[in-house]
Amino acid sequence: MINFLNVDLSNPGFIILWIILIFGFLCLVGFAIKKLIIDRKKEKVKIDDKQVAKDELDRLLVKVDDEKIAKEINDYKDNSDEN
Repeated sequence: MINFLNVDLSNPGFIILWIILIFGFLCLVGFAIKKLIIDRKKEKVKIDDKQVAKDELDRLLVKVDDEKIAKEINDYKDNSDEN
């Protein structure tokens, strides 16, 4: 077996320790790459909360073109205000 840094690799404790260290190092490298390289490519855009809310309302609320349906909606609003 490979004897790295004069460590007895037949001991299961050292094998588990080396596996944890290797995967920890790989995770650290992956995290560093993500933070340093990938985040720099994204543009930092300032998002206005009022604009986001307006866009969502415009997306969800649909104008009623049919006069009959618009009248029914207004009648329902009038009836709900009275109660």
